[in-house]
Amino acid sequence: MTPTFKNLSWQELLNTGALFLALMAFALLLAEQTERVLFYKILYTARTTMILFTPAMCLYVLPQQSQKKQNYWLLFWTFSFLSYAIHIYYSFFVFFHGSLAEFFADQGVAVATINLIITMWWAFEIVAVWALSSPAKWLRLQRAAIQIIIAVTFFASTVILHSVDNKEPFVIVLGALQAAAILACVAIRITARKRQFAL
Repeated sequence: MTPTFKNLSWQELLNTGALFLALMAFALLLAEQTERVLFYKILYTARTTMILFTPAMCLYVLPQQSQKKQNYWLLFWTFSFLSYAIHIYYSFFVFFHGSLAEFFADQGVAVATINLIITMWWAFEIVAVWALSSPAKWLRLQRAAIQIIIAVTFFASTVILHSVDNKEPFVIVLGALQAAAILACVAIRITARKRQFAL
């Protein structure tokens, strides 16, 4: 997908922006009702990111390109990153005091490194997608790659890890629903491609 942004409408921005603000406000207010406020702010902002990322990924892989589809992909992709940035603020800058040493000590080298790579890559991608309306092929490839990596990471951190640890059935269901939605969109794309080649 090569996005163009000249036709972004206020209605599209309002629809996605209002959803982002509503979900984030709900997540933060819900966390305030708990005894472990910071922990649940970190947790709920991650879940908000998952919810906003799902339509972005689905729109990215679905066939039938249109300006409206590209616009909504861009906005969901951007707002899911903003949600992730808020999650990073509470987790890295508040909980870990902005200390890489604390972060690596708690998360372990492998997990911490993966999280850092995803964070920096996603931030780069958001800058690139807004700054470059007709990106080079390598930019399009990395855009697809980072979205796939994020989707796999969400699945691993919700369905797989929570199932192993027997934790939070809601999170397992949320991760499974996200994976099912994305796989359904991939199936629709593959079916459309087959029909196109059959003509």
